[in-house]
Amino acid sequence: MLRKHTEKKGERKVIIFIILFLVIGSIFSINFQTFFSVFSKLAGIPSGQSGLVSWGLDKSGALGKDDTRVSPPPAYFNVHLPKTIEIRDITAGVSHSLALDKDGVVWVWGSNQYGQLGINSSIKHKSIPMQVQDLPKIKKIAANQHHSLALTEDGKIFAWGLNLSGQLGIGTQNDSNIPVQVLGLSAIKDIAAGYRFSMALKDDGTVWAWGALCRQKETQELRELLSQFSDNISLVGGYYDPANSDITSLSETNNCVNEDVVNIKSLTPIQITGLNNVEAISAGFGHMLALKTDGTVWTWGCNTYGQVGNGKIGTSNNRIPAQVKNLTDVISISAGYRHSLALKSDGTVWAWGHNAFGELGDGSQNDNPTPSQIQTLKNIRAVSAGFDYSLALDTNNLLWGWGQTMYGQLGKSEGSNMQVLPAINTRFKNIQKVAAGGGHVLAIPMK
Repeated sequence: MLRKHTEKKGERKVIIFIILFLVIGSIFSINFQTFFSVFSKLAGIPSGQSGLVSWGLDKSGALGKDDTRVSPPPAYFNVHLPKTIEIRDITAGVSHSLALDKDGVVWVWGSNQYGQLGINSSIKHKSIPMQVQDLPKIKKIAANQHHSLALTEDGKIFAWGLNLSGQLGIGTQNDSNIPVQVLGLSAIKDIAAGYRFSMALKDDGTVWAWGALCRQKETQELRELLSQFSDNISLVGGYYDPANSDITSLSETNNCVNEDVVNIKSLTPIQITGLNNVEAISAGFGHMLALKTDGTVWTWGCNTYGQVGNGKIGTSNNRIPAQVKNLTDVISISAGYRHSLALKSDGTVWAWGHNAFGELGDGSQNDNPTPSQIQTLKNIRAVSAGFDYSLALDTNNLLWGWGQTMYGQLGKSEGSNMQVLPAINTRFKNIQKVAAGGGHVLAIPMK
């Protein structure tokens, strides 16, 4: 009886609190989000500060929340994962997400239109995370447009999802809704997923790639390059524009416009010549980054907006890797949709490429083909480049964001759809790791 009496007394207190808050809120214009934050703390409801957190565009269930309610940005959610697991790695694609737990198990959710969840199902999307079955113990994951990669502890790669350009590396162009092993690769220590291509870094410091690689027009130099490879290399016109919802549509006037480019389509991994002593890789829409052990950055691929950082825009694709000038002491790299980020050992961040949404963080909207320091950022320990926006974590575990914020990626709910200077995301103050995707973000809070 005493217990029931106490419970009823507690319920009355909660009801009284709600009534008082609504009355006071109507007078002082306190919004519901503020109310919920205060009420959550008093009622003991988790506020999103524990477990994996997501926010931004919830296309096809990419946020992994446990309900179908539409919440305007900036709304934050705990990803609906079992409370008993501990997440150690995350990656965000265009509209699907992957998480890796401490036991080497891969969890997936979001769009599954092309089998990119790897769950052996034709279901188009899944908002509740599921385990990927029949995988060995995994140590790293990667995702992009419509495909996913997983690196095993013994250095092998498994891939699944869209395979229109051979980005799964299995020797065919057949999509796969289950993990399949990439052919001919072993002793791999890093992976990266581009829009229609994939990359791998071997223990010996060499870089390998497969799928659709953005190149210059078919000059004699390109013909000589192609002659080095086998018959599974082919030339196809155009380059797929991700803004086009029809994945089979090829346009010759898109992100490599003015470059008269063609694709080199490799259905199995090929070594990228001219690169050695590489310790990290990153893949963008049609450009690639490699970080060498000496702290230099090397780039190649599409350069419509200066994203390879060679000082030129539009008509100067890097057909082979070239060093980015005046950029040294780099410890981390991240290739976004059409821009690039580099983190130096002194905690400064450097950016170049597309800047229509302020994703370079220099206060302007002008594209820049030369790496420039983001002056307002200091003491940064990690960077992540998304679709026309950028994120950074500082040594105090604070999250910074800049660029496009149309879907609440940066935690803004009102005003412009862009932010041209970095600003702190005030909601989260203790972030361990962050991953920028298409229009959504994943974050692992500190314990």
